[in-house]
Amino acid sequence: MDPLVFYLISVVVGMAIVLGTVLIAERLALKKAERLSGSTERPDGPPSSGR
Repeated sequence: MDPLVFYLISVVVGMAIVLGTVLIAERLALKKAERLSGSTERPDGPPSSGR
């Protein structure tokens, strides 16, 4: 197998894993926030992102 192809595949798989974990974490954070606040206000994002 060409090393370049292997490198590209590994990069794509890594990005997919990172995006998947981020989406799952945001979904869980939104569920927790809605449960705590009674779904009156929706946070724009996870508090760890900062400004």
